[in-house]
Amino acid sequence: MPNTKRQFERRKHKRCQVPTGSFVGLRSDGTILGQITDISMGGLGFRYIDIKKLPEESSLDIFMTEHDLCLDLRLDRVPFKTVTNYDIPNTVVCKIVDGLPPSCKSMKRGGVQFGELTPEQAAQLEYLIRACRHCGTSRDNATVHCQTDYTKPAMAVPYV
Repeated sequence: MPNTKRQFERRKHKRCQVPTGSFVGLRSDGTILGQITDISMGGLGFRYIDIKKLPEESSLDIFMTEHDLCLDLRLDRVPFKTVTNYDIPNTVVCKIVDGLPPSCKSMKRGGVQFGELTPEQAAQLEYLIRACRHCGTSRDNATVHCQTDYTKPAMAVPYV
């Protein structure tokens, strides 16, 4: 008998796509740099090259730049815990140096949940998310893509 239970979204906050110039630096005994794919008041998703183990808990820095809109935002030392971390299928990055065999690493998708934010961090994060939602994050800057249910495709919301 097929499983008829419906999967429900467990997230409390809508995640929105971000401009392509959005990055996260995860602090631990070294920094892992990743490209942010989506963000919400509760956490963010990102992709990164698997060069070191993703910390279970630490703090992170968010950098977001959108030159066309003169948007340049930064949020520092945000506490987090890792909630997902997996290989992105069929993606590998290779470093090729003359005379040496290629050094290849897989691409991974990480997801973190923010810890307790200071009032200032919460206000900055809210501003950053509002900027993403209202600046038009699609390639043509005509729509903002907000996704609350990952079992369905993202819906396009008209840019106002």
